[in-house]
Amino acid sequence: MNSHFTAQRFAWHRAFRPLSFFAFLTVLLLSTTLPAQVMSDLRIPATTGIQLKNEDMSTAALDKAQDTGAGLVRKAIYWENIETSPGIYNWSQPDGWIASMEARGFTMLITLVWNNRIYENLHDRAIVTEAGRQAFANFAADVAERYAGKDIIYEIWNEPNLRSFWHDNPENVSNTDAMAEEYTELVLDAVPAMKAADPGCRVVAGSISALWSASFSWFERCVEVGILNSGIDGISVHPYGFRWPELAYLNGYPTIRQIMNNNGGQNLAIVTSEVGYPESWLIERGFTTANVEQGQAWQFVRQNLVDAMAGIQGTIWYELTDASYGVLETNLAERPTFTAAQVMTSQLNGYSYVQRVTLASNLDYAAIFENAAGQRKLVAWTTPDPTLPTNQRLEAPHPVSLPVGAAGSYAVVDTFGAVTTLTTANSNLTVTIGGGPVYIPLPAVQPVEIIIDNTDTQAVTLTGSWTASTSTSGFYGINYLTDGGTGKGTKSVRFRATAPSAGEYEVYLRWTAAANRPINVPVDVTTSSGVDALTVNQRLTGGQWVLLGAYMATANSNIDVLISNAGTSGYVIADAVRIVKTNTPPPQPLDVVVDNTDPQGVTLTGSWTGSTADTGYIGTNYIHDGNTGKGTKSVRFRTTVASAGNYDVFLRWTAAANRPTNVPVDVTTSGGVDAISVNQRLNGSQWVLLGTYAASANSNIDVLISTTGTSGYVIADAIRVMSTGN
Repeated sequence: MNSHFTAQRFAWHRAFRPLSFFAFLTVLLLSTTLPAQVMSDLRIPATTGIQLKNEDMSTAALDKAQDTGAGLVRKAIYWENIETSPGIYNWSQPDGWIASMEARGFTMLITLVWNNRIYENLHDRAIVTEAGRQAFANFAADVAERYAGKDIIYEIWNEPNLRSFWHDNPENVSNTDAMAEEYTELVLDAVPAMKAADPGCRVVAGSISALWSASFSWFERCVEVGILNSGIDGISVHPYGFRWPELAYLNGYPTIRQIMNNNGGQNLAIVTSEVGYPESWLIERGFTTANVEQGQAWQFVRQNLVDAMAGIQGTIWYELTDASYGVLETNLAERPTFTAAQVMTSQLNGYSYVQRVTLASNLDYAAIFENAAGQRKLVAWTTPDPTLPTNQRLEAPHPVSLPVGAAGSYAVVDTFGAVTTLTTANSNLTVTIGGGPVYIPLPAVQPVEIIIDNTDTQAVTLTGSWTASTSTSGFYGINYLTDGGTGKGTKSVRFRATAPSAGEYEVYLRWTAAANRPINVPVDVTTSSGVDALTVNQRLTGGQWVLLGAYMATANSNIDVLISNAGTSGYVIADAVRIVKTNTPPPQPLDVVVDNTDPQGVTLTGSWTGSTADTGYIGTNYIHDGNTGKGTKSVRFRTTVASAGNYDVFLRWTAAANRPTNVPVDVTTSGGVDAISVNQRLNGSQWVLLGTYAASANSNIDVLISTTGTSGYVIADAIRVMSTGN
């Protein structure tokens, strides 16, 4: 053990539990720190990658890799092949590889792997001695210095959490703490040496195989002993083990990001440096041998899409040539994945992820991608129903209504490039989606600008007597209105516009300025989001559009600007209002589930027991009070809503005859507390509506389940909070 670690650093308390996807979204939306940019370009296809083996370094194979449209490749450099004598490096082979990859415009992720028998001969592949670590650090530094300035990301090792790629142990298991500690020591020696040799080099570590409880625990141990403080720029992951890519998006990446965020790693990137779906895995889940290659192509595209949605910087498919995994056969014959890659990289060339569109089923996905010119495409697909038997979990094609923004004809491109023209008479297009994503170009977003002059009798309402004037220049239209400096508190002018679509609107006000104007004119801006009470100084900034603020509004809702003369002294002016829609997308309707296992959203008082005895629960289990300690136990579910509005609050439990009929439930919002009781012998395994509640922006919605006054097993399973009408 070297000086990196102390006895205190090995003492820890493992309090980690995976964060639910929905709680993760809340953390992500509230975060103001963006991950560092490891990739030089975060748009597709720069982030689309393919794994290369030694036999893929031929001119013909590299040309085919380039033909996929991918902008990223991963290739390993084996230390023992470079340093065959102490301190003597032979770079002839990797020099040729890097020149060939660079000539094709690839960003290169270079993985530095395996030990060197010159320095230690303890294990098959691992490096566990000080001499071995220092020699590897020297080798890694020489790599960084040699290729400084090239478009390379370095990765320390491949899947060191697996004993097959690190070393065996008496327990014959992977993901041990000892493996994490040994690997972290290597990273702590290698990365500073690389950064000293080339301060601009980019390095990721981890290369974590499979994202599940054991590998999360392994990574947490790496974090506890300092891997995030080594100087790395990101963590690399291999999200194997999930039956389809969206499960990594829901259940894998959020936990890795949580561990990083909880330990000061908010500014580090995540890269998927290897992932693939061999035919045998797909056949196990229900694909036939006839359609398994098609399904594999679907997974390639969807992995890239959900990784973009999750903010992953680079997705590398395993691998270019292979009879089971490959984009190509070993003889370079094209497999369906090759075609799907070409279609995706051409359809989304230069596009990056903007937002997910909420659809009726959470098994359906629709995402908007946008390029630098503001052009947008909607990509849509569906996922399997996880409640079905394993061999029946296949994507079921079905029609969905997709918001495309305007009536007209749309060229819908499928995963393999076939084009179907569909027409709609309104702003929604009905499309049949399946496991293969479809691409739909969206019409250009037309800027919305509404100007309401004081002479517009349809949009302007006067209260009290106002006089038209042209005595001070700088007004909009033919004149402006003045209150004459009289009737204070009895006069107002309301300008009203209708928002043609949901989104953010900037609201401007115009007046003519003079010394006889008030400095405190009350102006209320009212939208579907609420009322913003302002004051303006009409002695200044006359004859121009003055921004009052940017406001979210729902489609077809009113945007009102009310000018009052209450509390003023001087001539109040009402001239014109200007409303401009920005391209900021509207917030998605809220639909949050907080499960009992969510460590961030659930607080337990007293002793509660996890159970799976009764079916129909959400997540991995439900909890009960054991019918003991009545009046001393409670469970509080909490979620935070970003926007003001009305929310439906649901509760879920498993019903049985041994449940109470009078479980106390308090729903607390910014509007107050609603004390109700529920009968847990009825309505089990379904979302039961507790009520609809108003909540202010960034406020908490709490659901408190108590055992006070009950007889029987009180159940706490999950809550669901939804925007009304969602």
